[in-house]
Amino acid sequence: MHLALYLLLGAVIIAGVMTEFSGEKALPLFGLYEIASPWVKDRDFRHFIKELHELFANSLMALILIHSVAALAHHYILRDNTLKGMLPGILSKG
Repeated sequence: MHLALYLLLGAVIIAGVMTEFSGEKALPLFGLYEIASPWVKDRDFRHFIKELHELFANSLMALILIHSVAALAHHYILRDNTLKGMLPGILSKG
């Protein structure tokens, strides 16, 4: 589950950057620097990448929701101390 979360997070970021580049827009970095688009403007490709970005983002949000519900179910229904095991060493019961 965690690997899927990380992979989707990376995919959302990469697809977002590709969406900006496919519109021939520069990618601003914190207002300090801009990376110029390496691609020419392509409306169809931009639409495809934008849809892919949206699919990845929606999938990531759904997976986060499922993951959160599962963690809460472990804590409140199964009472197996899963959430306590995630706390830093000071607060957990080692």
